[in-house]
Amino acid sequence: MTTYVKISTTNINKDRLTEDLINAGLPLPSILYAGFDSGSRIYTRFTETREIASVTDGTGTTIFTAEPGELRLTYKPSLSTAQQTTLDSVIAAHDPLTLSLEQGREDKDVAVLTQVTNNLRKVNWDSLNNNTRQETIRRALQLLFRDNRFRDLDTDD
Repeated sequence: MTTYVKISTTNINKDRLTEDLINAGLPLPSILYAGFDSGSRIYTRFTETREIASVTDGTGTTIFTAEPGELRLTYKPSLSTAQQTTLDSVIAAHDPLTLSLEQGREDKDVAVLTQVTNNLRKVNWDSLNNNTRQETIRRALQLLFRDNRFRDLDTDD
């Protein structure tokens, strides 16, 4: 197991970074966003070195710090030299404002949910034309199935 410490010069969109690593053909690492404040989508880069942990034992206290933008990526097995170069390239090219595919779908789902909700709240469903009713039902089912795709459907029933 090898941990690579990398410094990002930008904030991090963790879902997009994971997607970029996969698209570059790299195995998925365990990632500690040590030099970042976590957020819902964007992890904000520290502006200065910060204490991220401290451990006290019989010999005293050890303080662990992280530099701004510090990423600790742990791989098992270790990366080849070519893979390390690819990793550096992925981190350097990372654009935190570019959404991952899943984030793009989530944003579209929010917009669709609003439209479906508005159509279903109409006082008179019969006042909608046939195309609008079919589209509303199609989108509602699409949202339902998309919402359930990551749930564990294996039950003990």
